[in-house]
Amino acid sequence: MNKVHNVVFDVVKKKWILFVSILCIVVCTILFSLWPPLVLGQLIDRLTLKKDVSFSLLILYFSTLVLSNICLSLRDSLLIVLGQKITHALRSCMMKKQTQLDMNTLSKQDPGNIVSRFISDVDQVELLFTSGIIALFSDALQMMSIFIVIYTKTKGLFLLLLCVLPIIYLFTRHVQKRMLQAESENRKAISLANAFIPQTIHNLLIIHNLHVEDYMTEQYDTFIDKGYRALNQTNFYDAIYSPIILI
Repeated sequence: MNKVHNVVFDVVKKKWILFVSILCIVVCTILFSLWPPLVLGQLIDRLTLKKDVSFSLLILYFSTLVLSNICLSLRDSLLIVLGQKITHALRSCMMKKQTQLDMNTLSKQDPGNIVSRFISDVDQVELLFTSGIIALFSDALQMMSIFIVIYTKTKGLFLLLLCVLPIIYLFTRHVQKRMLQAESENRKAISLANAFIPQTIHNLLIIHNLHVEDYMTEQYDTFIDKGYRALNQTNFYDAIYSPIILI
């Protein structure tokens, strides 16, 4: 894991301009995302009090809305670029390490496990260090900004949200643990399935001679079904978490 951190940090050091640009875009996205609700609040207040709504206020609302979406698009685009840089660096480092291993060590490795590490695990690490960490940083800043705005507008709602936060935290931790367990089971199932295919092809003649095709099919179906159940559990928690948090 320390080696993964070193590779990611090396990419960030080499692409520090890209990383700083992402942080600046994240801050701009948060600021511009707070402006449209505040401007809309002023518009609703004026309409409620039957006051005239100035054209400049309408322009300000749509301008901040457009700027918020532009910043969001730029953030996602830069994150994709940074993620590809990290993915390339991780796989290059893994390939370099693979070529330095002796034949005795390589023969003990599971081929499916190696393929899974190069493809699935690297993709997950890339998502963790780009979309995961940066999205967490962005959400934390946005939550702090929203709480500050709510505190200045209505202290009662601010206290109510403070009471709700522990419940949201406990629910989030429960979902995280369940999803981590499901993802681990899915990784194991993918590794077993990836290893099963080349082994089956290598021993294809023996399988035909012993007439165990049905057995091999059942074994492969077991791996696929195990991964499907784990992935289905992950999708279930992912589906219920977002609506509950939004509510």
